[in-house]
Amino acid sequence: MNLKPRVYVSSGGGIRIGATWGSQLEGEKQNAFHYSMFDTFIGTSAGALDAALTANRWSAQQKLDLFFKTDFSRFFLPGGLHIMPFMLRKALSAVFPMSLKRLADWIDSLGLMPVSGMLTNTVNSLTNEHIVYCEDPPLWWPASSNIKLVTQAFSTLGFGTVLTRSMALPGLNADEPEFRDGGYAENPLLSILPSDSTGVMINLGYPGNAKWHGGKNYPVAALDQAMYYVEYKNYASTQHLIAHYQALKVIYPNIFDVDSTNFALSINDKRKIVKTSIQNTQSQW
Repeated sequence: MNLKPRVYVSSGGGIRIGATWGSQLEGEKQNAFHYSMFDTFIGTSAGALDAALTANRWSAQQKLDLFFKTDFSRFFLPGGLHIMPFMLRKALSAVFPMSLKRLADWIDSLGLMPVSGMLTNTVNSLTNEHIVYCEDPPLWWPASSNIKLVTQAFSTLGFGTVLTRSMALPGLNADEPEFRDGGYAENPLLSILPSDSTGVMINLGYPGNAKWHGGKNYPVAALDQAMYYVEYKNYASTQHLIAHYQALKVIYPNIFDVDSTNFALSINDKRKIVKTSIQNTQSQW
């Protein structure tokens, strides 16, 4: 691999990942995005799934077909509560944590193969370590990095386990409960890359828990406010990092009026996300 990696970087954003795939569809149309353009694929949280699919040569249309046909809410079922409406299950997740095993099994069913350039991250809350998973160590991996690198991860642990460890938000448990969403450390994972890296990043950004309809709504509940401030801080940190990568094209789908955890989103709302993301990124590509 060239020491100057050609990277694709995908940020997390829950169900808003459909906006990433809509943006990719427009990028492909303009011959500005294709998996063959990259040798390194990095993703965090929902972006980890996108990076894995891209590394496995899935087209944007294949990803969108998966997005439209999949009821993602069926993967988030706290024990014994599967008959309850999804939003009620979500509200009770603090008491009845939702296992990500169903999601992990579904990811494993996609038939993804280990790829040398694929990386994703998580946080170990027992050891306070930021962990990066890969198959083979990148030649450009910084010798001074204080991030723990786990190699042979996908072939040993499986894609389902590794990717869901990057997706474990509060109320969601991965295979081992100490692993938390990689976004708590860095979303997306940028700081490990050489500053002269080239390629594309799709950044969904953080909408907070507010739905900005004409700027009239804002977080009211204490938990919503706390989550908004955490997410905004992470977003600001990402923007600061982006400034260090002059050769990295950053695409912003700008979908901020959708709750990232609304996995029961209707097919019509999914199509709206995709259509809007295409419109928002046409000039950016």
